[in-house]
Amino acid sequence: DLVVEILSPSETAAELDGKLRDYATAGTQLVWVVDPAWRVVAVRATNAAEQRLSEWDTLEGDAVLPGFAIPVARLFVGVAR
Repeated sequence: DLVVEILSPSETAAELDGKLRDYATAGTQLVWVVDPAWRVVAVRATNAAEQRLSEWDTLEGDAVLPGFAIPVARLFVGVAR
């Protein structure tokens, strides 16, 4: 239902696109793509446009994790810039 993909510095756009296609084929409802370098999270939900959240936004679990919410900035505490 939920995939959290954390980008590595060596991951290519083609590799990420392949993974995202695989997740969609598997029926994954919600994908969070966490980019530590840019401190953003891309949110991909079934039948919805992609959202890009910055450190000033809140990441929510939607229908997959009802009631879950965390400031995006907390995801990057202790991560070097």
